[in-house]
Amino acid sequence: MTRLVTTMAAILALGAVLGAHHSYTAFDRTRTVTITGTVEQVHFANPHVVLRLRVDSAEPVTVSWNSLSQLAYAGVTARMINVGDQLTVTGSPALDPARHEITLIRKVEDRASGWWWEANQVFRSSESGKQD
Repeated sequence: MTRLVTTMAAILALGAVLGAHHSYTAFDRTRTVTITGTVEQVHFANPHVVLRLRVDSAEPVTVSWNSLSQLAYAGVTARMINVGDQLTVTGSPALDPARHEITLIRKVEDRASGWWWEANQVFRSSESGKQD
């Protein structure tokens, strides 16, 4: 009986951790925002690719993108995004604007090089775009 209770407690604890990790309750999923900014930081690793964009002189915005494996499957690689690139990103903003964060990313675009990525599609590129 003790083993059963311990197992159930472990399963519930793991479920709570995983649920919290993938919860979007802190974000407004009913609307999207589009921001354009300069990449200050790129973290191309699991569990999610994270970018920091400087938008004007405001606080940097954290962009929590998809998982590394999802982006790789879509053709997006770490060499495509560099510090100093100007990106336009569309996604859902945090409910608390003080968080300066967006997630549930729908589109990322580098207009200077001509490539873009949209949710549920492979990346696109113009003839002159950065390609891997």
